[in-house]
Amino acid sequence: MNNRNSVCDHFSYWVIILCISFGSLFLLFANAEENPVPTDAQPINENSPKVSKPKPLALSYYIDNQSILDNIQFDSKVNQSKVETITDGELLILKHNAKSRIKRGNALFLHTNGESANHRRIVRPLAIQLSQLGWNIFIPNIAREDFTKPKFGNKRVIFETALKNANSVVKTSINTENPLEDKTQLNNSKSDDTNETPLDETKKSPASNNQYYFETTDAYQNYIIDICKIIESDPQWTQQPRILILNQTSSYWGLGCLADNIMPTIFLNPELPLGVKNNLEDIFSKQSSSFYVFHSRLTANTKMSSFSKALSSNQWRSENQRYSQGILPNGNMNIEDTRLAKRITGWAEKLKR
Repeated sequence: MNNRNSVCDHFSYWVIILCISFGSLFLLFANAEENPVPTDAQPINENSPKVSKPKPLALSYYIDNQSILDNIQFDSKVNQSKVETITDGELLILKHNAKSRIKRGNALFLHTNGESANHRRIVRPLAIQLSQLGWNIFIPNIAREDFTKPKFGNKRVIFETALKNANSVVKTSINTENPLEDKTQLNNSKSDDTNETPLDETKKSPASNNQYYFETTDAYQNYIIDICKIIESDPQWTQQPRILILNQTSSYWGLGCLADNIMPTIFLNPELPLGVKNNLEDIFSKQSSSFYVFHSRLTANTKMSSFSKALSSNQWRSENQRYSQGILPNGNMNIEDTRLAKRITGWAEKLKR
């Protein structure tokens, strides 16, 4: 009996010791969180580089140019590749030279969002087919549509809520370290238009600068226009005729390339990008280029998209407008099926007459 009591007393003794130890550690961490002590290695001052605004991400963060260059290193189908400087990033351009005795002209091919200049679904096979029919194909590797979009679903809401909480923690730390300095800077940085402080705007806080690469849809549109200007500066591009091929969401962005140019334009399953204001009818009213729209069976049998509705509004002022259903595949294009490439070539040849 005495041995049993001794064991119980011994066990109780160590339980008490462990409770006291964990309690002390908890109080220690709680005190450190409430009263952070800045050190030379990790300053909390707002003027410190640790809290300063980070540099924008390079475009290569959203475009894996190197993987494409590695893949085409021994690819005889892609004849040229070059890297151009654009804004603060790099633009990779792939080129398929005409492989026919008949030289038909040049084509600029803008792929859709999330794909690449050598994507195997439709970009690569169609480029190969057109080059075999006598076209020089220019394909820029375009960055993703990375700009602020409406909130759809729970994932974006959860992400932005967590981001807002993280920003709140950063602001609290700054105010605790030097509240007078922070208040002075706050008063000096009020917006001229809204009279609101940047701390009320999620985009202005240091932790959220990398949330979107392009600040607005206009910034992304200007990026696409810059790409077109780089292509236009190529000496070979001056050869006539020239056509523009726009795939899905690039059907919207590529319209900016027609602002100062008139080119026969091919739309492949045209779509209005997510988060973009539907101003298509206004844009179409300023266009006079001939166009050819290709829909897959899947798209043609569903409810008309906003892009298709705008095309049917007759705002586009060109006389030569054509539509086709069924030739464009729903999935990957078969390299042996040249109907689409031949239809594009035949249409472009008729426009020359």
